[in-house]
Amino acid sequence: MGKPIREARAEVATTVERTRAAIELAPQVLAPERLGPRGGIEREIEHLPLGVVLDIAAWNYPLLTAVNVVVPALLAGNAVILKHSSRTPLCAGHFARAFAEAGAPTDLVSALIADHQVTAELIGDEEIAYVAFTGSVAGGRAISTAARGRFIDIGLELGGKDPAYVRADADVEAAAEAIADGAFYNAGQSSAPSPSPVSPSSSPARSRTPSASAPAWKSAAARPRSTAAAATSSAPFSQASRRTWT
Repeated sequence: MGKPIREARAEVATTVERTRAAIELAPQVLAPERLGPRGGIEREIEHLPLGVVLDIAAWNYPLLTAVNVVVPALLAGNAVILKHSSRTPLCAGHFARAFAEAGAPTDLVSALIADHQVTAELIGDEEIAYVAFTGSVAGGRAISTAARGRFIDIGLELGGKDPAYVRADADVEAAAEAIADGAFYNAGQSSAPSPSPVSPSSSPARSRTPSASAPAWKSAAARPRSTAAAATSSAPFSQASRRTWT
């Protein structure tokens, strides 16, 4: 989708950074967990590949939403079918070609262009072991419905825009700058507060307090290490297998 060239380049840079973070974290996250002996029995949990992961990536950050799944899933030993939104259908092909040119096994990362019906049928296929989706709440409901009865894990990152809540004791200038940046960064195509701030006196009781600092989605480097790690962990793409032996 359209966005300022500076922000497009920032997405590329953050994609590389998240890839490196995932590679760095994988050995620790996927290492066997020794539970210690009990009654003369040694116990261990292994993290094994699931099989084929289907990643349905969003259009607003077509690189970041894809790399968050593709790289950790591959590091966990899975193959990936990557399908982007119909608004950015060619991005998946670029990922597939990049891995092929890097020497990856044939079809380790496959690109798919499909409509909603075909995608739903694919989710219902027994060869699909995990589904990751980034998109709307309505899309998440459709994914859940398609996977009904499969007994597989589904990762859903569902977004939208909500009013920004500004506390009475907030730095108004800093809050205004952050809200405007969040509303217009990436050509306004982010799941961030909209330019409709509400004050404590006018906000509903369920409102929550956002940070008045600069938006954190711009770069993984601007986020705490623990938050960046959570976005790039391979843990969801493995299955825990408990082993015991004497």
